[in-house]
Amino acid sequence: MNTKNSDLIFTQYRLCFDSAAAGEISGTDSLRKGLSDFKKNWNPDDADFPAMLRASTSGIRTFLDTPMYRSLEGIAALAEIPEETSFVREQLIRLFYTEDHGDLELRASRILDFRNDINARIGRRFEGKTEFEQTSVSVLNLLTAFSPSDNYFYKKEAADLFAQATEFGDYFMYGNHFSLKGYYKMCDNLLEEVWNYPEILKLHQNRMADFPAEFSNNLHFLAYDILDCAYRNDFYSHLRIRSSFTDEWMERAKRARELAGRIDEIRRELSVKKAHLEDLLSLQLPAVDGISVVHRAFGTGTVSSCVNGRMTVRFSDTEKAFLYPKAFLSGFLKPDDDSILEQLRRITQAEEARPMLELEISDLEEQLADAQKALEE
Repeated sequence: MNTKNSDLIFTQYRLCFDSAAAGEISGTDSLRKGLSDFKKNWNPDDADFPAMLRASTSGIRTFLDTPMYRSLEGIAALAEIPEETSFVREQLIRLFYTEDHGDLELRASRILDFRNDINARIGRRFEGKTEFEQTSVSVLNLLTAFSPSDNYFYKKEAADLFAQATEFGDYFMYGNHFSLKGYYKMCDNLLEEVWNYPEILKLHQNRMADFPAEFSNNLHFLAYDILDCAYRNDFYSHLRIRSSFTDEWMERAKRARELAGRIDEIRRELSVKKAHLEDLLSLQLPAVDGISVVHRAFGTGTVSSCVNGRMTVRFSDTEKAFLYPKAFLSGFLKPDDDSILEQLRRITQAEEARPMLELEISDLEEQLADAQKALEE
């Protein structure tokens, strides 16, 4: 970290604390009040869950939603559809209450699962309403609203400027991909530096005195407030940022975007192949009990039973056992209904294609893991 620039940022923050950070009710103070109201009013067991969701999140809506992107409104609107209320409740409970013991990979996975599951329902219920869609960042900020002591709010412009000014090496936002580890590492580093500024810590503690203990003892608010205040008040205009670092940072950003594009491509291909495999696995042998069949030697008969791959056929003067479905596929028996034979052939073709499809899926999963690992490096 460029400690010279970070010192200038912290000094400016301390000097303008009263006017820029503590005095503006439209800034982070309104966010803190909204979070406090959210915690007080959130009740997943409320009989009128949709109404509770809207009321409890009203104070944080202006922070989480914008005129163009209304992800929180999307969740609330989805919850108001009676058939979707339980689904939204369960998804939020899983997002908010699942314990990950500080494992950021598990947390990032939980955020991604919530994003994808909610978006799938929003896509079906609100076709064309792209402003309702969730992003990894919008879900992170919602999770942070519920658990601010364990998470950091994120605003791209504020985070990027601080990262460049302090020469933080990681690039954490690229397209639809967000590096939770990278961003949290930068915020953790910021808080480590703040401990060298006891006056800032004291000012923060005094400002938070009127809020519940879980908020007043939480420095994660301070980390975001510094990023937000520095961005809104342009602390960076007089800072010197090495052009070589900026070039390196932009090159990493370019590489990250390329990797992110490759990850999206792999995921799309993986999704298609997995859906194909699910279709293959869902194919079931048709029921043949009671159907008429024809045998080359025994003539016409009726299937009297078919259990565990063995089929019994009663002919006019005898009863014979055959392997099912092999007897049909080999031509020993011909079903009276041609569609049965066609179904059996499709299943056979699917079984033949399945091993190669599973290998392709396994290969894509390895490629995805490698690309994701490279993205985190």
